[in-house]
Amino acid sequence: METSVTIWNFLSSISTADFFGVLLAIGTVLGVTAGLTVKLYKLFDKTRRIQEENAEYKQLVQTHDDAIEEIQQTLMEIKQINEMQNEVNLKQIRHSIVRASEEAISDGSISANRLQSLEELFETYEELFHGNGYVKTLMKKVRSLEVHGLSEE
Repeated sequence: METSVTIWNFLSSISTADFFGVLLAIGTVLGVTAGLTVKLYKLFDKTRRIQEENAEYKQLVQTHDDAIEEIQQTLMEIKQINEMQNEVNLKQIRHSIVRASEEAISDGSISANRLQSLEELFETYEELFHGNGYVKTLMKKVRSLEVHGLSEE
């Protein structure tokens, strides 16, 4: 019982103002701790939501990157097909010019319409494919031939 008496003696020796001051200090510490805990929880929750959103955005960006890569691959394939088609076109135009030119040279003359058609093909050949010496030489020979008939244009 001595302990009880000692505690009561101790408590009775503390003034009411001091007692309430200590209670107020403990309450303040508990209140601040609770407030900080709530703020920390909200901060961690917000951080978690932001991380989840970031993960969603990263997945979305990866999906877009994959789509862009697929588009780039398709464009490269189209470019290769286009280059092959250009090569075929070059050979077709060259063949047409050579065939018509050699035929005209063999005949010794050329019609005005055929000459105009050859000139248009040759112009395209030079503009798009930059021509070559053999075709240019043939065209010089064709231009020196006798032209017969009137051009319809």
